Amino acid sequence: MVARHAPPPRPRADAPAAEVPVVPAPSTGPAEAPPPPRELIEGPTRDDLVRRRAYDLYQRNGQVDGRALDDWLAAEAEIGRMPLDGTAPLPAADGAP
Repeated sequence: MVARHAPPPRPRADAPAAEVPVVPAPSTGPAEAPPPPRELIEGPTRDDLVRRRAYDLYQRNGQVDGRALDDWLAAEAEIGRMPLDGTAPLPAADGAP
């Protein structure tokens, strides 16, 4: 003989509905405000720096025409060695530190 389980009792139609407790979501601590947006400080572009340095080299080398590419490439090399944080000034046109 096999034992049979009885189905759970059905709620009566006139019985009050069972209240489901409302559980608040777990708190992750005080709400933190998002960080303020960073302000971009615009300065000269890399091309502006190279252009200015190439002109300085042109003047330092006696304003000889026909050396524009050489002056430009030398200026690019110098600017490329500068740190990116903007703390290093451009080298002086006369070669002084």
